[in-house]
Amino acid sequence: MITNSQIAQRLLDIKNRQALRYVVAFTVIVLAAGLRIWPLGALELRIPWVTFYPAVMAAALYGGFSCGMLATTLCCTAGCILVTH
Repeated sequence: MITNSQIAQRLLDIKNRQALRYVVAFTVIVLAAGLRIWPLGALELRIPWVTFYPAVMAAALYGGFSCGMLATTLCCTAGCILVTH
């Protein structure tokens, strides 16, 4: 028989996994922006989104549709900020 504490533990595990997906998506985008600024800064505006394409794909593959959409939104925001400066 399943007890209430076991149900609560399973729900907590599910919530932690979902949160981890979003943390991974955010981390991948931050790393992509960092790569865009530091080693690929010499490219300037020729290929502004080059590091963000694989970052969005990785976030979507790992976390699913909602994490992919979060990654897309973060990339558009970061890209607009980095390209305009």
